[in-house]
Amino acid sequence: MDPGTQQKLIDTAAIPLDTQPRDIVFSPSSSTVQVLWSDGHCSTFEDSWLRDHAEPFLIEGRSQFTPKLDTVSNEDPHLGGGIPRPLPWTAEMLEAQAMFVDYGDLQSSDADVRQRSLLALSNNLQLYGLAYLKGVPCEENYVLHVANTISLAKKTCYGDKFDVIQEAVGSVSHLAYSGKELDMHTDLNYREKSPGLQFLHCMELSWVKEKTSVPGDKQGLNIFVDGFAVTEEIRRTDPSAFHVLSSTPVNFSMRYKEHTYTHQVPIICMGSDEEVQEVHLSNRSMAPLQLAPSMIMPFYSAYKRFNDLVRDRRFRYMHQLQPGELVIFNNRRVMHGRTAYDPTAVKRRLQGCYSDLDEFMSKYRSVLLASQASGDTPSSSSGKTSGV
Repeated sequence: MDPGTQQKLIDTAAIPLDTQPRDIVFSPSSSTVQVLWSDGHCSTFEDSWLRDHAEPFLIEGRSQFTPKLDTVSNEDPHLGGGIPRPLPWTAEMLEAQAMFVDYGDLQSSDADVRQRSLLALSNNLQLYGLAYLKGVPCEENYVLHVANTISLAKKTCYGDKFDVIQEAVGSVSHLAYSGKELDMHTDLNYREKSPGLQFLHCMELSWVKEKTSVPGDKQGLNIFVDGFAVTEEIRRTDPSAFHVLSSTPVNFSMRYKEHTYTHQVPIICMGSDEEVQEVHLSNRSMAPLQLAPSMIMPFYSAYKRFNDLVRDRRFRYMHQLQPGELVIFNNRRVMHGRTAYDPTAVKRRLQGCYSDLDEFMSKYRSVLLASQASGDTPSSSSGKTSGV
């Protein structure tokens, strides 16, 4: 082990497969275990390290194993731990949570206030795949500032950031830039790896008409659906549909200016532990199926079942972003959409950007470590700093 970087120097693949422990000595005074190997090498392990890393072999099923926070230390920065498990939610469940964190607290000169607000925001994002800030200045690039505070902003073909704003009728370059309803979807499924997080900052929302056929507070509502909750429901109620959606590659493609992208990925992506890791959905960018004829009807039947659940009001959390509010969501878990609005009656501008999920998780682990040192612990209620 290199003492400076704590990275391995030994070549694991070069260790003979018949290497066996020759002697094992436990030292109670130092809480360490010393192993003398048959090739003469001597290893020393802290007993807590052995206990933490042996846990997957001592319980049934790796999916139950969540590394402990104390497996992370400044001396061993490459280990994850203490990460709360995601909580699938329905709209009713989420409405009972206090989802908003004050941006002023995130920028406070008081380190404790700043730390607690960052922990609350990060916990909400990890638990629910969704988090909100309020009080963000309605000025350019604040969305990038927030993204770089909890993660690292990612440049795409749309630039470092993008504006969701009404374009002139007849010259709309993207459906998001019209007043039309947007079906539930995840973004950039046509990329090799779609961005893990999306940030949307409401910079303007005003009414240029006092009277409209639809009340202003019902126009342009943001809708969010937890893909983990929907996939949990479909696995429980229709296992065959779940199997089709998790085993059938789907082509997604998009042309934007001089860019042409295409990628193949199932709508439901599973991990080695048989748990759902990602959800990909976009009717607008889903290309024609390339399947055997016998699979066409089973796929569309499962696809319809999935979309019926996505449109079920039980799963649809709706909130109209107000100026100064910023929403962050896991783009590979939480599907998002928008109700229609009358662009002649409503002026609406959002500024958005993306980041990779691993950048967020890296910073989140640091936040958890700092919180552990100060006595705070992550929990499902730690995001309750202010009401919706």
